[in-house]
Amino acid sequence: MESMLARPVRHTIVISDVHLSEAEPGEAAWLRYRQRRFFPDEALVRLRQIIAHRLGVGDRLEMVFDGDVFEFEAPRVIDGKSRFTDAPRSEEEAVEMMARVMRDHEIFFRAVAGIVADGHHVVFIAGNHDAQLALPAVKEHLRNAVLALAPADADGVDPRHVSVVPWFFQTDDGIHVEHGHQYDAYCSFRDPLHPLDVRGREIQPTVGSLAFRHLISRMGFFNAYDERSFLLSVPSYFGHWARYYLFSRRSLALTWFLGALKVVSKLLRSRPKAEVLAAIRDQAASSRAAYAKLLTLDARAITKHAELFAEPADADPQRVVRELRLDHAALAVVGVAGLVTAAFKPKLGLFMALGALAAGVAYELIAPRRPLHDEYEQIDDVARSIAKIYDARAVVFGHTHIPHAEVQDGVIYANSGSWAPPVDETDLESDNPPGKPVVWLRRPEGARDGKVEGGLYRLKDGALLPDIAVSTHEVDETDEGDETDVAGVLGPALALRKT
Repeated sequence: MESMLARPVRHTIVISDVHLSEAEPGEAAWLRYRQRRFFPDEALVRLRQIIAHRLGVGDRLEMVFDGDVFEFEAPRVIDGKSRFTDAPRSEEEAVEMMARVMRDHEIFFRAVAGIVADGHHVVFIAGNHDAQLALPAVKEHLRNAVLALAPADADGVDPRHVSVVPWFFQTDDGIHVEHGHQYDAYCSFRDPLHPLDVRGREIQPTVGSLAFRHLISRMGFFNAYDERSFLLSVPSYFGHWARYYLFSRRSLALTWFLGALKVVSKLLRSRPKAEVLAAIRDQAASSRAAYAKLLTLDARAITKHAELFAEPADADPQRVVRELRLDHAALAVVGVAGLVTAAFKPKLGLFMALGALAAGVAYELIAPRRPLHDEYEQIDDVARSIAKIYDARAVVFGHTHIPHAEVQDGVIYANSGSWAPPVDETDLESDNPPGKPVVWLRRPEGARDGKVEGGLYRLKDGALLPDIAVSTHEVDETDEGDETDVAGVLGPALALRKT
């Protein structure tokens, strides 16, 4: 087999779900995941240094930020305090908030600009938390702001090397990168190319965005970007309440209840009416045709791709009510009312209490609630379909915050995880974070059928450590040349294990 060093190497590096927001002014436990001490900015600087050391003469790089790089759903900082105002939905509001986020994360975006100045291609893909990247003014602001941060001595910065795409990115040699929220009913849009409401002025709210704004981010002692911190058992919720809320003026239960009601109320008010859906579908079909032409892709392939989208959860409000546990709350109210009534009318009270319990049990048996992770499994299944549609050699998603990499039938499937602070980083007693996940794929330049190798890495303690190595070519015991090439270039800290 031809050595990878015999010709220039093409690299695709993917990170996602960074969730950059304005810096939280405080330093206590409240909203600590937004505090400067947990910023990922220096990590990106280090990654850029590793990239510069790894790339050889003539190598080409696509650095892909695969969605949810910006957090447009987070509280705004106003007068030195985080305030839970409504999220920016219009172009003008989104541009203003993006400018504030980039100001607070200047180190991060200077590193991005440095990658461009080094002659490489940087791609931003819209996710569900930064769907505003699909809007023309927001795209243009991001591109111009990154180019403006390029080093003054940079030689020939090419504006074409900064791309902002609303749906997915594909290399011309078969690497497909997409955020993945379109296959999650709680976060999908009917048209990711134009994720606007029926008036065409503001971003259409999804269940996920509403829940983040009115529920999760307002429970600021949880880590809004790590489900392990807020999807707890009942005893764990009581423990969390006793630790953070018992002696404070904040209310966990009231925040949840009022927030859940707001989510359902806004969802019902904002979802398109039946007569509007046909127009939205027609517009989406036209948008996809134009997108296919822009990317020089087969329009039929784009159509098949779009057929994989999950129907937004606003089409089934009952499912949303169940996911928010409002049905449990209603039955609990009836049960408690029954116990109170029993003090005066024992038979009626007992009937109410037992009836609420029986209704809850029957409901769960007849129509069990779908676990949230079913959506994540659906996303992984969709990746296989996308690979077949486009004859892709690799499909990389984000969104789930669960990093992985594997090879099936000669195709690499990977998820770039999240750069947001995980639970143990926000635990002030922990000093051993697991590192930032990076998907790094390499193949010979210009060889459409050449093997793709690389995998999942962890940026930790200043080194990029291999986590899961993958290759579209099985390495056997006689094929030492290719592994020697990889290990020799990367050095011990970056060497790949054999598959």
